[in-house]
Amino acid sequence: MGKKMIIITGPSGAGKSTLLSNINKECKIGIPRQTTTRKPRIDDNQKYYRYVNIETFQKMHEQKKFAISSGRNERSYGILKYDIMEALNTNDTIVIITSYKNIEKIQKINIDLHIIVLTFNNHIEEWVKRRIQERERGNSSPEDIKIRSEYAKLEHKQYFEKIKKIADVVVYTDLYNIRQTINIVKQRLQLTEKMNCISKER
Repeated sequence: MGKKMIIITGPSGAGKSTLLSNINKECKIGIPRQTTTRKPRIDDNQKYYRYVNIETFQKMHEQKKFAISSGRNERSYGILKYDIMEALNTNDTIVIITSYKNIEKIQKINIDLHIIVLTFNNHIEEWVKRRIQERERGNSSPEDIKIRSEYAKLEHKQYFEKIKKIADVVVYTDLYNIRQTINIVKQRLQLTEKMNCISKER
């Protein structure tokens, strides 16, 4: 059986981390550690994060240690080549979260690749604002939320139609709850059969 990589992508607040956390509970997968400059959140599983300052992140980037990276300044994210290889060495399937713009780079990796897109059916900017406010509970300034929601709208406009054509699954998370989203993803990717997943219908 060959190695498999599942990508979860979509705008901020669409539920990518929540989906990954739940799939991790129900399926046998590997999760490469993410390196980030953002502050830890209450719901972070710190096993899967490496928190660094902006200078350290930039140095890693200059040394070309990242397989993929995105964001800016205090909200930069990246996955080191080393962390991907370590996860693949001990798992048949790994799952990572990344931005739309990194998909093209990931496609160059010689691996069985599957793409999950989580997004909103409409009013993306407003949904992103609402989800960030709910998740971060006052830890982000109104200006920061405005910038992030506007960026999400622009990125969606630039990349979504192209990514949708190659995605295995597209789920509009403003139309489905998390249990429904998980079941849609597991069914479309046949995760129950291929990854020793627990079956949960509700």
